[in-house]
Amino acid sequence: MVFCINNKVNEKIKSNLEPGTEQGIFKRILFEWRNISILLFLYTLQGVPGGLAGSIPLLLQARGTNYSDQAIFSLASWPFNLKLLWAPLVDAIYWKRMGRRKSWLVPVQYLIGVTLLFLSFHVDSLIDSLEIWVLTALMFFLNLLIATQDVVVDGWALNLLKRENVGLATTSNAVGLKIGRFIGYGLFINLASPDFSNKYLRTVPKSDVGVVTLSGFMFTWSIIYFVCTTLIFFCKKEEDADPEIENAEVDEDKRNIIIISYLQLWRITKLPAVQKCLIFCLTCNLAFAASVLNNFKLVEAGLSKEVLAQLSVPLAPLGLLITVLMTKWTSGVRPMSLFRNTYGLTLLSTGVSAAMVQNGKWKRAGW
Repeated sequence: MVFCINNKVNEKIKSNLEPGTEQGIFKRILFEWRNISILLFLYTLQGVPGGLAGSIPLLLQARGTNYSDQAIFSLASWPFNLKLLWAPLVDAIYWKRMGRRKSWLVPVQYLIGVTLLFLSFHVDSLIDSLEIWVLTALMFFLNLLIATQDVVVDGWALNLLKRENVGLATTSNAVGLKIGRFIGYGLFINLASPDFSNKYLRTVPKSDVGVVTLSGFMFTWSIIYFVCTTLIFFCKKEEDADPEIENAEVDEDKRNIIIISYLQLWRITKLPAVQKCLIFCLTCNLAFAASVLNNFKLVEAGLSKEVLAQLSVPLAPLGLLITVLMTKWTSGVRPMSLFRNTYGLTLLSTGVSAAMVQNGKWKRAGW
């Protein structure tokens, strides 16, 4: 039965790649604007906590933490690398009355809201006291929930969009995550900056705090998660992906489905093309491993974290525009060709950035 399901999924993906099904990219977006809006919204929700997780290392750096503590905190991002381990569970276990995806999406997003609410009462004191292990454990749990939400939304995208438009899910993912991470990183850092707030947002300056704090920002987004999840639960009905597939699963023992799913996953990983893809994914970012220290080095050299965040402001709309324009290539028959052709330029830019940090040009420029 599972092999039959996989064949149907493969046929769905293959139909998206056939030239005869291609339409103008903007025409396809307009045709699916409601479902694409839902996906963008869900991916934006997913990106905000990720942006906050990127803001915390800068806050820790400003309080004098060392690189060892930063390395410990980086463990909080591991759930995104391990989500393949529980993805078959998310696909196999669900309550049919609620729907395959909403059975996971609703409780997981409520848990994200609860976690953000809990963090809002403790995160400031944890950062001020440099309780790295406790902070890492809490952010690890938050990222575990976000990674699970990512698995659910990626699966739901296959059902929400028409067969010929499944490739737009990748664009929705990229654009939504960029928006969410900008909100959680660039927007938050600037709003939390006393200098930025006094210069642009206040009539009466205050010397010690911005217009928002990390705890207040997390509290606000916890409420947004509660409200949005409730609206999704009551207002969005999940359509069956394929009646034939759903009916085939009704009489199947859930335990057998889970076992067969993991066996099928193991067989997939043994395919030559998949193994090449795994090797590529595990090695393609090795050249950029040291670049994560760039921001810390820039802060050490005298560049404020607020200026770093402000640099992301003009880049955010540019990144969104490029992402949409690149959809023509990333949703076609050779989606990796664009990455391959631009990989050398990315390496070059990383080398230039590293040289500038090493030479301390930022500090001498007076930033």
